[in-house]
Amino acid sequence: MTDAPQPPGDRADEPTDEPSRPDEVPGADDADRPDEVIAPEANGPEGADTTSWAQRATRALTEGSVAPAPAEGARTEPKAIAALALGMVGFFLFAIVLGPLAIFFAWRAKRDIQASEGRLKGMGLAVAGQILGFVAIGFWIIFLITNA
Repeated sequence: MTDAPQPPGDRADEPTDEPSRPDEVPGADDADRPDEVIAPEANGPEGADTTSWAQRATRALTEGSVAPAPAEGARTEPKAIAALALGMVGFFLFAIVLGPLAIFFAWRAKRDIQASEGRLKGMGLAVAGQILGFVAIGFWIIFLITNA
């Protein structure tokens, strides 16, 4: 039997960077080091940002790119409550009037909550009111089209 030339990397005496089995992942045993990047070559050339997505997300949350967490004893923004109430009522009655009002109050409430530096809470209420306002308007438009 003759030895046919083998492509590079298939020879048993040559080391290779690729795993020997498809389910074998380099660095998989490094699970005890969550803050380190296991495969830095996946992040681009040397000198590139090698932080993990979790570290970048944590940094984004702590650097003020989103609304800060409400402080102890923070009060709920009244406009957020109004937006939710208008959105709920507008979902069933007077959608053409209450839907846009819910969206407006939600927009104002979200702006005020973000600017309050944690003194106000109610972002979820404002978002829910805004969504209900848009849905109410959407249903109103569908109602007009089907009954025209």
